[in-house]
Amino acid sequence: MMAPKVKRGGTRVASRIQEIRRARLQELVDKYGGATSLSKRLGYADASYIGQMLTGRRPISEKTARGIEEKLSLTSRSLDTELGAEVPFAGLDLELFSASLRALDDALGGQSSPKHAELLKYIYEQAVKTGKVDHDQVRRLVKLIK
Repeated sequence: MMAPKVKRGGTRVASRIQEIRRARLQELVDKYGGATSLSKRLGYADASYIGQMLTGRRPISEKTARGIEEKLSLTSRSLDTELGAEVPFAGLDLELFSASLRALDDALGGQSSPKHAELLKYIYEQAVKTGKVDHDQVRRLVKLIK
């Protein structure tokens, strides 16, 4: 049985993500004072695993990247973002964003709307200003678009 063919573009994308993750990992090694110090922080037995990822002998898998971000309280997907680029959702108050999303979903009654993203942005911005989600206001906004 022959192995499935891999599209060349997919290989390049995977390779680019590995480059970005290695560069970001190197940043973390520098920030935390070396591979040994970072390894301890991440709960690894020694620095060899980090060294192997940095040299490319071991890939930095999706699971490993997300685990590193979680253990170091980094923004999700920050290891996949190129150096110097803005990290998606950096500074986002996830609790208020989740509350905003739940309020909008409740008000929409499970129905989708072309204005959903714009409404969510507005609801979240208002929640950040006030520190909470105004569910009555969300219901009124949804009623206006229906």
